[in-house]
Amino acid sequence: MLVDRRHAMSSRASHCSGPRWSKAIRSLISLALLLFVGVNGGNAWCQAPDNELPSNAQDPQWNFRYDVFQLLLQQSGLRVEKTIAKAIANPRTSAIVTIGNVDRSRVTEWTDLRNFVDRGGKLMIAADGHFYSPGFGTINQGPVTTKDPAQMFQGFEDCIRIQSFSSIHPVSRGLTEIVTNRTGWIDAQSKRLTWEDLLLLPDSRENRRSQPGSRMTAKPSDGKPLLSIGYSQRSDDGFVVLVADPSVFSNGMLWYANNGELATALASELASENRTTLIMIVDSVIQSQVILPPLPKPEEAAPEIPIPTTSPTPQINSLLQVANAALKEVADPVQINEKLRDRPRNATVENYSRWIWTAASAIVIGFALWQLLNRSTWFAPYKASRQMKTARDLLIASRPVDLQNKIASETLAREFSRLWTGRSTDSEWRNCLDQLKHTNEDRLSAKDRTAVESIMAIAIFGGKATMDDAELERLCGIMQDLLFRFRSSVLS
Repeated sequence: MLVDRRHAMSSRASHCSGPRWSKAIRSLISLALLLFVGVNGGNAWCQAPDNELPSNAQDPQWNFRYDVFQLLLQQSGLRVEKTIAKAIANPRTSAIVTIGNVDRSRVTEWTDLRNFVDRGGKLMIAADGHFYSPGFGTINQGPVTTKDPAQMFQGFEDCIRIQSFSSIHPVSRGLTEIVTNRTGWIDAQSKRLTWEDLLLLPDSRENRRSQPGSRMTAKPSDGKPLLSIGYSQRSDDGFVVLVADPSVFSNGMLWYANNGELATALASELASENRTTLIMIVDSVIQSQVILPPLPKPEEAAPEIPIPTTSPTPQINSLLQVANAALKEVADPVQINEKLRDRPRNATVENYSRWIWTAASAIVIGFALWQLLNRSTWFAPYKASRQMKTARDLLIASRPVDLQNKIASETLAREFSRLWTGRSTDSEWRNCLDQLKHTNEDRLSAKDRTAVESIMAIAIFGGKATMDDAELERLCGIMQDLLFRFRSSVLS
């Protein structure tokens, strides 16, 4: 049945009006497809005569293989591994793709693959026929047919255009149409996985509602998913992809509609999260690495003709003939007179105007230089820079010296009073000033007492309005002398 299905598709492909390229195919796998078609694809040679076909291009089975899809997985960073046990032992770095007839032979147990997904592995099952696994679900082999011409691809009832997608998931986001070939449908899904349906089959009842008298009988495949992703509930990155039509990813079907974009997005999803190992199983047979055929070697260039390093030396007779001819042309008086006679007539108006503009420019430049050297009146004179002044200079300029000395004496007297009495208010200083009159002369002489009273009076009542620099210096000296001689008694 599988062979009949594939040969049926090959006959339909010959009736197609031509493949429609997608942006993803052109950008990611154009080189791979050209090389594969050039070496193995028979349809690429359809315009050439039969006797000109290469021997390895007459392979009709190439359209039904999955070499290009595997090459997309390899270009996404996956390396093909032949031992499936290594991939199952390292699920977070591995991806397993089983496609085609999955019931022909048992490569591994489905329970092992179920545990592989639960431990973070990525699995893709694209069954060509009936498939059942309690851990994943059920795929009905179909085929799904339609009577609606708008849903038929090139008039075939079992080649359906899929136009219902999930706009949220990155695999199906941006797709507009997928072409299928005798597709089945996903009939049941395991409850132990969280499912998201990306591609849905059309509902045949919607097309018959507008036809009066028609019976609206539902088909088993109406609205059923064609491609679903089931995420494991035990790991964050493990999932399984169920596909009911593996021919969407075959070499011959990647040319139609958005099939190539779907294959590219699915390959990127399987290789994401730093996956490095790929197990590719086609019809229950583990595949080897897909290697691109080598490019043809460029044709060998013809050997260059050697160029002589030394030029031939002319004979002496030839040199003499050339010299005599040159002298004859130079010394001929007739030619000299003709040149001198025609020279004024050959002068054009353009030459005259050029000299006039040159002379005018020179005059303007000379006048500007002369004005610059003479420093004309319209040049503003250079202003001399101002000298910076200190804060004291600015203060002296704004206040008289006597007023500054008065403020300075009051400030020094207040500081002296604070140090002498140990108090900081005027009232306390008044009390101390009253107590000085009863101080014993053994502790403080009359001269010193008079000096202290005068200083504290300045602190309390203010200084003299007319105080020169000499009086201020004398007052500072008295304060220093008193504080120095009575430091111990003041501190105590």
